[in-house]
Amino acid sequence: MKRDDTAASDSRVPNADNGSAGQMMWLTLADTTWRVAVPTVLLAGLGIIVDKKLGTMPLYTLIGLVVGLVSAGALVWSQLKAVTKAEDKK
Repeated sequence: MKRDDTAASDSRVPNADNGSAGQMMWLTLADTTWRVAVPTVLLAGLGIIVDKKLGTMPLYTLIGLVVGLVSAGALVWSQLKAVTKAEDKK
């Protein structure tokens, strides 16, 4: 059996037939998820640790939460600009 090396038959090459738009959507969603979750949880968790050590509950937890949410917003904003720029090139 002869192997066909054309790009049209390769399922790894993005095209309308192999669902690449759906894959891209899921990758973008996963990327957005970590951009929101990691800074928010990490900085809020760090605030909890500091509050427990200093006995200042909930001061540093709230500061960590706010800084984490602002960081997450900035990361998502930069991602949105990149996706919009990529869409404009099409």
